Amino acid sequence: MPQKARKMVSEEINGIIINMSRHDGITINNIANCVKLDRSVIRRILKNHATGLKFVEATKKLKHTVEVRNKTFSSAEQQIFNMLSVDNSLIQREIQAKVTENLEVKLSQPTISRKIRKINFTRKRLTLISMKRI
Repeated sequence: MPQKARKMVSEEINGIIINMSRHDGITINNIANCVKLDRSVIRRILKNHATGLKFVEATKKLKHTVEVRNKTFSSAEQQIFNMLSVDNSLIQREIQAKVTENLEVKLSQPTISRKIRKINFTRKRLTLISMKRI
């Protein structure tokens, strides 16, 4: 069964929901039927308005989250980057042991591998070229 398409709430719809609730006195159920959104979404919009939270569109939130996530390394990623910069011959088990020792956080080997890939660190080693290929 395919997943339902996600409906985005724009600033215009947000304003309409608030006006319908506050000024016209329409119930949450009737507002949900009118704008074709779930009642929980309507409740959250009204709650955020009541607490004074500013409306931000979902696409802007997502873009900001991705930028923040990609901009900075986590402490584990920074630790791995520093270790590999000093000694690129470390194997993942050694990296795992040092991260656990320094940060007191146990990371699995697949997680170590993903973090190495995320920081764009190559593990290729330099080798001598045989005389036959020259």
